Amino acid sequence: MKTKIEVPQGFELVQTGETTWNIQEKATEYPIKLGDIKTIENTSFFGCNGIETNGHKRLVERDDLLLRSDGEKFMAMFQLRNFMHAWNRIDNGGKDWEREAGEMDYSIQKLNSLNSGIEICVFYAITPPTPIHFKREETAKRFLEQFHSLIEEAGDLI
Repeated sequence: MKTKIEVPQGFELVQTGETTWNIQEKATEYPIKLGDIKTIENTSFFGCNGIETNGHKRLVERDDLLLRSDGEKFMAMFQLRNFMHAWNRIDNGGKDWEREAGEMDYSIQKLNSLNSGIEICVFYAITPPTPIHFKREETAKRFLEQFHSLIEEAGDLI
């Protein structure tokens, strides 16, 4: 006799014996390189391949962003936001995610301007979302570990 088992999204069947199977949560693979984000379904990017100055088009350079130090902060924040959206999309079954009424999120932010420490804070939907926020606490923790140096580079934009 064969039995059909429906496996919930995010889970998989794992054979534990010759005739026994268990349902377990799939290990989530989050992108950690910008090139990996482009392969995720329904991801779109806003981009600019050049700017015009005095009628001549040229490629946008990293230094075109304000002061170099500010430009580096903004580039780090842009990258973090791209990763954040990709990771949240994975946690939300492939769809974009934003907080809804009564929902909480897990935000990564600096403790204060005098202390360079970074932590994960819990906020509810009555407060505006911080720039880097997640649906799941576990995801926020993994993100903080994976991108700690990029978060530091974004500095006071976090």
